[in-house]
Amino acid sequence: MIVVVHLTIGYLQFPAQTLMIDRVQLVPFRFVYDWYIVSTHGSWFFWNSVKLTTYNFLLLIPLGIYLTSLYKLRPRRGLVLVILTTIVIELTQLVLTEFGFLYRGFNVDDLLLNSLGGWFGLWIGSLILNWRRANQDKRTAA
Repeated sequence: MIVVVHLTIGYLQFPAQTLMIDRVQLVPFRFVYDWYIVSTHGSWFFWNSVKLTTYNFLLLIPLGIYLTSLYKLRPRRGLVLVILTTIVIELTQLVLTEFGFLYRGFNVDDLLLNSLGGWFGLWIGSLILNWRRANQDKRTAA
């Protein structure tokens, strides 16, 4: 959990800084446009953007797997928890940025990618749970 907090929050700045950055990005799938723009500026910027997008997708996959395979939560309830977790992460980034302790903001693309990754984890977790049940049924039948 500490690693997730560090990856999503980053480094806190003490004392608080005042830096004017875009704190809220509400345009869905803006990262696709960013990929197009940075692809014209060189490969490092493009691959860094792809890397960050991939990390946002991968971040909550373990949570989805754990919710279904360990806690046996139904996918709908699990998806609600994944979305709430993503919202808490983004709001924490926004609040810490508002007070100058962090240079990040609220990004709707992060919400979408984290939720999609969490949903993918829920799907993988349900496959694992079904596989366990099938193997357990085979053992009891034998």
